[in-house]
Amino acid sequence: MNNWDTAILLWVNGHNTPFLDQCMTWLSSPYIFIPLYLVLIGLLCRKFGWRKALLFTIVIALAIAACDLISFRVLKPLVMRLRPTHDPSVAPLLHVVNNYRGGLYGFPSSHAANTACVALLFGLLYNRRSALMWTLLALWTVLVCYSRIYLGVHYPTDILGGLTLAAGVAALAYWPLRRYSSGDETEAQAACP
Repeated sequence: MNNWDTAILLWVNGHNTPFLDQCMTWLSSPYIFIPLYLVLIGLLCRKFGWRKALLFTIVIALAIAACDLISFRVLKPLVMRLRPTHDPSVAPLLHVVNNYRGGLYGFPSSHAANTACVALLFGLLYNRRSALMWTLLALWTVLVCYSRIYLGVHYPTDILGGLTLAAGVAALAYWPLRRYSSGDETEAQAACP
């Protein structure tokens, strides 16, 4: 598994350009997506009213915190898998962008876990049947995950580990909320401004 994991990493990282370096750095910044998060909260508010939107936002924030805590404080120190940028056998082969190397350990990817958790929970809460919504959320998640491999800070299996963690946390967070999200949407009388 290590051979194909490293081969995919090196292939993605090796297809670099100055333009992609900028794009992937941008996609890896958690702050760049604050406007997107505000739009998602606004959509929840519009559909469910501010009270339910607030509840859903708190749950999504707690789920992200859980993903981050589990990945950063539990799994990374437990697994202790070096990031490619810190792995002496791989690091010299990588194209490093802006000297960004990330922390010492990379499994699982917190970026993948957090992004996928938001995407899954929002998709489940907002509209489980919207193909367009799921496509856009999946595209966003894939781009963020791809950026982590492109920048050389995660192996593909680090990404898969993050996605798996996100699926578990999102399922646990959604389970108690599922009846609130499938309720009568006309209840949203106190619509957000």
